[in-house]
Amino acid sequence: MNGKKRSRLTIGETAGLLHMSTSQIRFYERKGLLKPFSVGENGYRLYDYEQIERLEIIKGLRELNLSINDISENLEGKGYDYKHLLEKSLQALSTEIEKLKRKQGMIGEKLKRYESVSGNPCEIRTYPDRELRIAADITDSSLSLKDIHSFVVAHGLEHVDYDVELFNLIEPERGEMVALKAEIVKGEHSALQSRVLPAGNYFCLQTSVGPSVSIEDRIAEFKMAADERDLKLQGPQILIEDLSMLLYSRDQTYYRIEQAVLRSTD
Repeated sequence: MNGKKRSRLTIGETAGLLHMSTSQIRFYERKGLLKPFSVGENGYRLYDYEQIERLEIIKGLRELNLSINDISENLEGKGYDYKHLLEKSLQALSTEIEKLKRKQGMIGEKLKRYESVSGNPCEIRTYPDRELRIAADITDSSLSLKDIHSFVVAHGLEHVDYDVELFNLIEPERGEMVALKAEIVKGEHSALQSRVLPAGNYFCLQTSVGPSVSIEDRIAEFKMAADERDLKLQGPQILIEDLSMLLYSRDQTYYRIEQAVLRSTD
């Protein structure tokens, strides 16, 4: 047995000293940021003061969210402006915090909307004029996937856009039409028929349909709820599919059923 005392640290000892993992150290070596003091015939890596100091610097720069390329440039240069690096890191962190705040607000709004539909609430909403563009008349046949694709491409829409509301207008004398709000239809949409839902009060039911409940069932509930409130309704029945609710359930489709209120009876 060789009694010579070892004076340098193994990769495990180095990792423990710096509160890092051995895989992190090997990663920095693969990226060219670090070389061990020596590698024995048995493959054991040994590290001395110089490597420990370099690893401390690498670790500190990584805590500033610097990329591997940025760390490499700073390590190989004559020196670096630490104040500038701190300012750059702080700005990047501030930007990320703002993104997270916006995401937090968006998730909060989604939660409020989800909670609002869980009890199928009825309410009266007051709207300004709403201009729609008629996407299709589906009195005789349903839309095919190719029809939808052609429409999306022609009008510069995003196929997956959770801010879109699809309006189904149902009128006994005119059948059923699918429409979108005019402001979201881009590109060459002048050929699309325009339809304005007039300003006023609308009775609304937030609801969902699925395997056990059809949209016809929900429309019947809507009419019953209006009758219970002595509301007289006029104009088309409006079924609004809110795509922001697409993720709520795998087997439910969420709708808001609306119709203009003519007057309340005493």
